[in-house]
Parts: sequence; structure tokens; C-alpha cells
Amino acid sequence: MPPILVSLREDHRNLKRLLAILDAEIAVFERAETPDYDVVTEILDYTREHMDRFHHPAEDLVYARLQKRHPEASGTTHDLLEDHVRLEEQTQHFAEVMHAIADGTEMSRARVLEAAKAYLAAQSRHVEVEETWVFPDAERYLTEEDWAEIEQEAVSSPDPLFGDHQGAGFDKLRVLLG
Repeated sequence: MPPILVSLREDHRNLKRLLAILDAEIAVFERAETPDYDVVTEILDYTREHMDRFHHPAEDLVYARLQKRHPEASGTTHDLLEDHVRLEEQTQHFAEVMHAIADGTEMSRARVLEAAKAYLAAQSRHVEVEETWVFPDAERYLTEEDWAEIEQEAVSSPDPLFGDHQGAGFDKLRVLLG
């Protein structure tokens, strides 16, 4: 399997772990208890810092190459590029809601839950589409030359939470992830 695809799939496994933590925090909020807002905002910060800036652009390269190489592939029927834009917008919206709460702004429980559940559903659906359709089609139809060019074009950065060179922040998540 091409190294970039290994990395993208590892990012998905890590994201699923974070989404499970977020789902648990949202369940606390649904019970009218107080979730750990720091954990929630760390997840959103990680999504914006790593997934939106490095992971999704790498996927865009794979997707564009797949569309070019084999436009009839099932993975190309889903507009991944548009999906990435929507995900970034949802992440930003949910982050704004959470940061407003952290700053003391009162907000209806329904509004917070709506933003949280939309974020969770969109992220989960997106990973499912990529793992079920896009990545298998890319493995099937892209050539070694395609993968080499994708590797060369992709901008990479050490994962600030799961990588060997962990960045600042994410302290509560590191504790939860063990």
C-alpha cells in the first residue's frame, strides 16, 4: 500500500478515536451535565490544525488523480472536494460555538447539540465514504507513478497529537488517549 494511503488511513483511525471521545462528551451534555469543554475544543483544534490543513489536501490530491485516471470509479461519484469545504465550515462553526461557551456566552442546549451532532455525523460519514469507495478505488486504479507524484505534491507535517513530534496543546486528549 502506498505510504501516503497508509498515513491517510492512520489519520482516519485516529479521528475515529477522537470522535468516540467527543460523542461521550456530547452525551454528558445531553444529560444536562457539564462536559469537559477543554477536551471538546482540543478535538476541534486538532481537526482544524491537522485534518483540515494537511490530511484533506492530501486526500484532494488522491481524489483529483483518481478522477483523472478513472472517472468512472465509484469513488469519484462523491464530490470529495466539496465535502472537505463543508467539513471545514462545520468544524469552524462548532469551534465557534464551543469557544463562545468557554468565553461565557450563554447558548441554548439545542444549538450546541445541533452543531455537535452535525459535526459528528459529517465527519463519520466522510470517513466512511473515503474508506468504502475512494481509497479502494484509488488503490485499484492509480499507478505507482501516480502515487509517487501524489507523495511529492502532498504537504506533510508531523501529527501534533498522535505523531512522534507532538506539538503544544492537546494535553487533556493525550491523557485520555493514554
